[in-house]
Amino acid sequence: MKKLFLVISILSAFIFTKAIAEEIVTLET
Repeated sequence: MKKLFLVISILSAFIFTKAIAEEIVTLET
């Protein structure tokens, strides 16, 4: 159960970072 929580937090952190990166890219162009 703890491992599943860890995977979910890593996944959400990755998606969040990706979304932030895309926002920065759209602002720069």
